[in-house]
Amino acid sequence: MKNIAWKASLIFAVLVSFAFFACSNPVDGAYDGMPGGSSVSIDLSGMDVAALMSAIDSKFSEYDNVTLTGTGSGIDDQIELDIPANKTLTWKADYTSSGTMGYLIELTGAGNFVMANGGKIESSTVRIMDLIRGFTGTIIIEPGAIIKSVNSTSGARCIYVLGGGTVIVKGGTIEALTYAITTGGASNASVFIESGNISGNSSYYSIIVGGNSTLAIRGGVFTNSSGGAIVSLESSAKVYVAGSPSIADNKIVRQSSAVGYYTGDHLAKFNTTTPNHFTVNTNLFEEETAPAWAVRN
Repeated sequence: MKNIAWKASLIFAVLVSFAFFACSNPVDGAYDGMPGGSSVSIDLSGMDVAALMSAIDSKFSEYDNVTLTGTGSGIDDQIELDIPANKTLTWKADYTSSGTMGYLIELTGAGNFVMANGGKIESSTVRIMDLIRGFTGTIIIEPGAIIKSVNSTSGARCIYVLGGGTVIVKGGTIEALTYAITTGGASNASVFIESGNISGNSSYYSIIVGGNSTLAIRGGVFTNSSGGAIVSLESSAKVYVAGSPSIADNKIVRQSSAVGYYTGDHLAKFNTTTPNHFTVNTNLFEEETAPAWAVRN
C-alpha cells in the first residue's frame, strides 16, 4: 500500500508540474513580453468601420488576443482602437484607405498592436497624414507586414508615436514618401529596429526621433531615395547603433543636445562634419555594452 501511495503521489506531482509548465509558457506564436490567453479572429471583409470597432471592443471584453483578417477599404473612415493593457490586436488584414484625414488608425490604451505577416495597411491617396498614430501602447511590425504611404505632403508619416509608446520593428516594409517613423516632440517614446526595410523619400528624413525619445538600431535596411539623411534626432533625443544595419555614411544627424552611441564599426554613419551635428569627443561614445534604454526585454 505504501508503494502504491508513493507512486500515486509521484504521478500527481508530475502531472501538476506538467500542467504548470504548459500554462506558464506562451502560446504558439506569442511575442516577447506579450500575454498568452484566449484568442479570437474577426474577418473585416465587407464591414464598415463602425461595425469593425464595435466588434473589436466586444471581443476584447471576452478575449485576450484579437486577430483581424480579410480584405477591406475605406474612404474618409478613421479606425480608432482602444486596446486594453495586457491584450493584443494582431493585424493580418489587407486594408487600403483613401480620402482626406489626419490619421487612418489611432491607437489608444496600453495594449499591443501587431502588424503580422501578410498584414498590409496602405493609403491610395495623398491626403492621409498618418497611417498609424499611437500613444502609450506598443506597436510591433513583423516580417512580411507592409505599411505604405503615398502622401508626399510635409508632415505625413507611416507611423507616428505621440505619447510614451513603443515601436518594435522586427521586419517587414515601412515605405513613405516623407517620414517612415516619427516620435512626437518630448514624447518619451522608444523605437527598437531589429530588421526590416525602412524607406523615406523626397527631402525628408526616414526617421525623426523627437525630444526625450530614444532609438535603438540593430539591423535593417534604411534608404532615402533623395539621398537625404536617414535619422534626425531632435534636442534631448538619443540613438544607439549596433549589429549590422545598412545605413549609408553620414546619414544620422542631430540638433543640439541630442546624443549618439554606437558599438562596433558604426562611427561613419554619424554626421560629424556639419556644424551643430555630432562632435565625436563630446557627443558620441563607443560603449562595450548597450545603454540600458537601448536594450529590449
